[in-house]
Amino acid sequence: MQQFLQSLSLDEGIGQLSKMLAGPLFGTIAGALLVLIGSLIVMRILTSVADKVLQRSKLDDGLHSFILSLLRAVLWCVTATFVAGAVGIQTSSLVALIGVVGLAASLALQGTLTNIASGATLMIVKPFVVGDFIEVPPLNGTVTQVGLYYTTLRTNDSKHIFLPNSELVKARIINYSRNPTRRVEALYVVSGSADIVQVKQALIEAAGHVPSVLNDPPPYAGVSTFRGQNIEYTLRVWVDNSKYASILHDINEAVRHQFNERGISMH
Repeated sequence: MQQFLQSLSLDEGIGQLSKMLAGPLFGTIAGALLVLIGSLIVMRILTSVADKVLQRSKLDDGLHSFILSLLRAVLWCVTATFVAGAVGIQTSSLVALIGVVGLAASLALQGTLTNIASGATLMIVKPFVVGDFIEVPPLNGTVTQVGLYYTTLRTNDSKHIFLPNSELVKARIINYSRNPTRRVEALYVVSGSADIVQVKQALIEAAGHVPSVLNDPPPYAGVSTFRGQNIEYTLRVWVDNSKYASILHDINEAVRHQFNERGISMH
Protein backbone atom coordinates (compact mmCIF):
# COMPACT_ATOMS: atom_id res chain seq x y z
CA MET A 1 0.00 0.00 0.00
CA GLN A 2 2.79 2.38 0.95
CA GLN A 3 4.67 1.63 -2.28
CA PHE A 4 1.50 2.37 -4.24
CA LEU A 5 1.13 5.77 -2.56
CA GLN A 6 4.75 6.58 -3.22
CA SER A 7 4.44 5.63 -6.88
CA LEU A 8 1.25 7.69 -7.10
CA SER A 9 2.98 10.75 -5.62
CA LEU A 10 5.88 10.35 -8.05
CA ASP A 11 3.52 10.06 -10.97
CA GLU A 12 1.63 13.14 -9.84
CA GLY A 13 4.87 15.11 -9.46
CA ILE A 14 5.97 14.18 -12.97
CA GLY A 15 2.60 15.18 -14.26
CA GLN A 16 2.72 18.54 -12.54
CA LEU A 17 6.20 19.16 -13.91
CA SER A 18 5.03 18.25 -17.40
CA LYS A 19 2.11 20.66 -17.13
CA MET A 20 4.42 23.42 -15.94
CA LEU A 21 6.88 22.88 -18.79
CA ALA A 22 4.09 22.78 -21.31
CA GLY A 23 2.33 25.78 -19.77
CA PRO A 24 2.78 29.56 -20.12
CA LEU A 25 5.95 29.73 -17.99
CA PHE A 26 7.93 27.49 -20.34
CA GLY A 27 6.61 29.39 -23.33
CA THR A 28 7.60 32.69 -21.77
CA ILE A 29 11.14 31.55 -20.98
CA ALA A 30 11.58 30.02 -24.41
CA GLY A 31 10.30 33.17 -26.06
CA ALA A 32 12.65 35.34 -24.02
CA LEU A 33 15.59 33.14 -24.98
CA LEU A 34 14.66 33.39 -28.64
CA VAL A 35 14.39 37.17 -28.36
CA LEU A 36 17.78 37.33 -26.62
CA ILE A 37 19.47 35.13 -29.22
CA GLY A 38 17.90 37.06 -32.08
CA SER A 39 18.90 40.38 -30.52
CA LEU A 40 22.49 39.23 -30.05
CA ILE A 41 22.67 38.17 -33.70
CA VAL A 42 21.25 41.51 -34.88
CA MET A 43 23.63 43.35 -32.51
CA ARG A 44 26.61 41.51 -33.97
CA ILE A 45 25.52 42.29 -37.53
CA LEU A 46 24.88 45.99 -36.81
CA THR A 47 28.20 46.51 -34.99
CA SER A 48 30.08 44.73 -37.79
CA VAL A 49 28.44 46.90 -40.45
CA ALA A 50 29.06 50.06 -38.39
CA ASP A 51 32.71 49.06 -37.93
CA LYS A 52 33.22 48.68 -41.69
CA VAL A 53 31.48 51.98 -42.41
CA LEU A 54 33.61 53.80 -39.83
CA GLN A 55 36.78 52.29 -41.27
CA ARG A 56 35.87 53.57 -44.72
CA SER A 57 35.13 57.03 -43.32
CA LYS A 58 38.76 57.27 -42.08
CA LEU A 59 37.74 58.70 -38.73
CA ASP A 60 40.26 59.01 -35.92
CA ASP A 61 40.82 55.72 -34.06
CA GLY A 62 39.65 57.21 -30.77
CA LEU A 63 36.40 58.48 -32.26
CA HIS A 64 35.94 55.17 -34.07
CA SER A 65 36.16 53.20 -30.80
CA PHE A 66 33.92 55.68 -28.97
CA ILE A 67 31.13 55.43 -31.58
CA LEU A 68 31.25 51.62 -31.53
CA SER A 69 31.13 51.56 -27.72
CA LEU A 70 28.19 53.96 -27.71
CA LEU A 71 26.37 51.84 -30.32
CA ARG A 72 26.91 48.68 -28.28
CA ALA A 73 25.55 50.37 -25.14
CA VAL A 74 22.42 51.50 -26.98
CA LEU A 75 21.88 48.04 -28.49
CA TRP A 76 22.23 46.40 -25.08
CA CYS A 77 19.59 48.74 -23.66
CA VAL A 78 17.25 47.90 -26.54
CA THR A 79 17.93 44.17 -26.08
CA ALA A 80 17.20 44.39 -22.36
CA THR A 81 13.89 46.13 -23.14
CA PHE A 82 12.83 43.45 -25.66
CA VAL A 83 13.76 40.57 -23.33
CA ALA A 84 11.92 42.20 -20.43
CA GLY A 85 8.83 42.56 -22.60
CA ALA A 86 9.07 38.89 -23.62
CA VAL A 87 8.99 37.70 -19.98
CA GLY A 88 6.06 39.96 -19.15
CA ILE A 89 7.81 42.89 -17.46
CA GLN A 90 6.34 46.31 -18.17
CA THR A 91 8.79 47.83 -20.64
CA SER A 92 7.58 51.36 -19.93
CA SER A 93 8.89 51.08 -16.38
CA LEU A 94 12.20 49.66 -17.60
CA VAL A 95 12.60 52.44 -20.15
CA ALA A 96 11.86 55.01 -17.47
CA LEU A 97 14.45 53.40 -15.17
CA ILE A 98 17.07 53.42 -17.94
CA GLY A 99 16.27 57.09 -18.59
CA VAL A 100 16.68 57.99 -14.92
CA VAL A 101 19.96 56.10 -14.66
CA GLY A 102 21.21 57.76 -17.85
CA LEU A 103 20.26 61.21 -16.58
CA ALA A 104 21.99 60.62 -13.26
CA ALA A 105 25.12 59.36 -15.01
CA SER A 106 25.18 62.33 -17.40
CA LEU A 107 24.90 64.79 -14.50
CA ALA A 108 27.64 63.02 -12.54
CA LEU A 109 29.94 62.88 -15.57
CA GLN A 110 29.02 66.22 -17.08
CA GLY A 111 32.61 67.47 -17.35
CA THR A 112 33.85 64.19 -18.82
CA LEU A 113 31.00 64.02 -21.34
CA THR A 114 31.68 67.62 -22.37
CA ASN A 115 35.32 66.75 -23.06
CA ILE A 116 34.26 63.66 -25.03
CA ALA A 117 31.80 65.66 -27.13
CA SER A 118 34.45 68.32 -27.72
CA GLY A 119 37.01 65.66 -28.65
CA ALA A 120 34.57 64.17 -31.16
CA THR A 121 34.02 67.65 -32.61
CA LEU A 122 37.78 68.19 -33.03
CA MET A 123 38.18 64.81 -34.72
CA ILE A 124 35.35 65.50 -37.16
CA VAL A 125 36.07 69.17 -37.95
CA LYS A 126 39.87 68.67 -37.81
CA PRO A 127 41.20 72.20 -37.25
CA PHE A 128 44.50 70.36 -36.76
CA VAL A 129 45.90 66.83 -36.95
CA VAL A 130 48.77 65.02 -35.26
CA GLY A 131 52.05 66.60 -36.36
CA ASP A 132 50.68 70.13 -36.89
CA PHE A 133 52.31 73.06 -35.12
CA ILE A 134 49.55 75.15 -33.55
CA GLU A 135 49.19 78.11 -31.24
CA VAL A 136 46.49 78.35 -28.60
CA PRO A 137 47.40 81.65 -26.95
CA PRO A 138 49.48 81.80 -24.85
CA LEU A 139 50.61 78.23 -25.63
CA ASN A 140 52.09 76.72 -28.77
CA GLY A 141 53.55 73.39 -29.76
CA THR A 142 53.34 70.35 -32.04
CA VAL A 143 50.23 68.18 -31.71
CA THR A 144 51.25 64.69 -30.59
CA GLN A 145 47.84 63.22 -29.75
CA VAL A 146 44.16 64.09 -30.20
CA GLY A 147 42.24 62.05 -27.64
CA LEU A 148 38.63 62.03 -26.49
CA TYR A 149 39.49 63.85 -23.26
CA TYR A 150 42.72 65.76 -23.90
CA THR A 151 44.82 67.05 -26.78
CA THR A 152 48.58 66.84 -26.18
CA LEU A 153 51.10 69.42 -27.40
CA ARG A 154 54.89 69.10 -27.36
CA THR A 155 56.68 72.42 -27.03
CA ASN A 156 60.00 73.24 -28.68
CA ASP A 157 61.79 72.55 -25.39
CA SER A 158 60.13 69.08 -25.14
CA LYS A 159 57.46 69.90 -22.58
CA HIS A 160 54.13 68.12 -22.92
CA ILE A 161 50.98 70.20 -22.46
CA PHE A 162 47.61 68.49 -21.92
CA LEU A 163 44.73 70.69 -23.03
CA PRO A 164 41.13 69.70 -22.10
CA ASN A 165 39.12 69.40 -25.28
CA SER A 166 36.24 71.40 -23.81
CA GLU A 167 38.57 74.42 -23.53
CA LEU A 168 40.35 73.81 -26.82
CA VAL A 169 37.16 73.65 -28.90
CA LYS A 170 36.26 77.18 -27.75
CA ALA A 171 39.75 78.66 -28.13
CA ARG A 172 41.27 80.65 -30.97
CA ILE A 173 43.52 78.16 -32.76
CA ILE A 174 46.32 79.21 -35.12
CA ASN A 175 47.52 76.35 -37.31
CA TYR A 176 50.96 77.04 -38.78
CA SER A 177 51.17 73.70 -40.60
CA ARG A 178 47.99 73.77 -42.65
CA ASN A 179 49.61 75.36 -45.73
CA PRO A 180 52.66 73.79 -47.42
CA THR A 181 54.62 77.08 -47.44
CA ARG A 182 55.21 79.93 -44.99
CA ARG A 183 56.48 83.46 -45.29
CA VAL A 184 59.52 84.53 -43.31
CA GLU A 185 60.02 88.21 -42.49
CA ALA A 186 63.35 89.58 -41.27
CA LEU A 187 64.16 93.16 -40.22
CA TYR A 188 67.56 94.85 -40.56
CA VAL A 189 68.59 98.32 -39.34
CA VAL A 190 71.21 99.91 -41.62
CA SER A 191 73.02 103.22 -41.53
CA GLY A 192 71.09 105.98 -43.27
CA SER A 193 74.19 106.85 -45.32
CA ALA A 194 74.02 103.55 -47.21
CA ASP A 195 72.50 103.61 -50.68
CA ILE A 196 68.94 102.23 -50.53
CA VAL A 197 69.20 100.45 -53.89
CA GLN A 198 72.47 98.78 -52.84
CA VAL A 199 70.95 97.60 -49.55
CA LYS A 200 67.88 96.15 -51.28
CA GLN A 201 70.06 94.38 -53.84
CA ALA A 202 72.20 92.93 -51.05
CA LEU A 203 69.12 91.58 -49.28
CA ILE A 204 67.71 89.99 -52.45
CA GLU A 205 71.08 88.42 -53.33
CA ALA A 206 71.44 87.11 -49.79
CA ALA A 207 68.05 85.42 -50.08
CA GLY A 208 69.10 83.92 -53.42
CA HIS A 209 72.11 82.26 -51.78
CA VAL A 210 69.92 80.35 -49.30
CA PRO A 211 68.84 77.04 -50.94
CA SER A 212 65.64 76.74 -48.90
CA VAL A 213 64.23 80.05 -50.14
CA LEU A 214 61.58 79.61 -52.86
CA ASN A 215 61.65 81.58 -56.09
CA ASP A 216 57.86 81.65 -56.39
CA PRO A 217 56.79 83.97 -54.95
CA PRO A 218 60.12 85.81 -55.31
CA PRO A 219 61.94 87.43 -52.34
CA TYR A 220 61.02 91.03 -51.55
CA ALA A 221 63.09 93.77 -49.90
CA GLY A 222 62.06 97.31 -49.05
CA VAL A 223 62.27 100.19 -46.58
CA SER A 224 59.93 99.62 -43.63
CA THR A 225 60.60 102.69 -41.45
CA PHE A 226 63.14 105.36 -40.49
CA ARG A 227 64.88 105.35 -37.12
CA GLY A 228 66.61 108.66 -36.71
CA GLN A 229 69.83 108.46 -38.72
CA ASN A 230 69.20 104.80 -39.55
CA ILE A 231 66.80 102.98 -41.87
CA GLU A 232 64.95 99.74 -41.15
CA TYR A 233 64.61 97.33 -44.08
CA THR A 234 62.25 94.36 -44.43
CA LEU A 235 63.18 91.15 -46.23
CA ARG A 236 60.33 88.75 -47.01
CA VAL A 237 60.87 85.25 -48.43
CA TRP A 238 58.77 82.09 -48.78
CA VAL A 239 59.95 78.64 -47.72
CA ASP A 240 58.61 75.12 -47.33
CA ASN A 241 56.87 74.70 -44.02
CA SER A 242 59.29 71.99 -42.95
CA LYS A 243 62.27 74.40 -43.34
CA TYR A 244 60.75 77.28 -41.36
CA ALA A 245 62.46 76.57 -38.04
CA SER A 246 66.03 77.04 -39.31
CA ILE A 247 65.62 79.35 -42.30
CA LEU A 248 65.97 82.63 -40.39
CA HIS A 249 69.46 81.67 -39.15
CA ASP A 250 70.58 80.89 -42.71
CA ILE A 251 69.17 84.18 -44.02
CA ASN A 252 70.88 86.23 -41.31
CA GLU A 253 74.25 84.66 -42.12
CA ALA A 254 73.80 85.31 -45.85
CA VAL A 255 72.73 88.94 -45.25
CA ARG A 256 75.71 89.58 -43.01
CA HIS A 257 78.04 88.22 -45.69
CA GLN A 258 76.50 90.41 -48.41
CA PHE A 259 76.64 93.53 -46.23
CA ASN A 260 80.32 92.92 -45.43
CA GLU A 261 81.16 92.56 -49.13
CA ARG A 262 79.46 95.90 -49.93
CA GLY A 263 80.66 97.74 -46.84
CA ILE A 264 77.13 98.27 -45.54
CA SER A 265 77.05 99.06 -41.83
CA MET A 266 74.36 97.48 -39.66
CA HIS A 267 72.98 98.95 -36.42
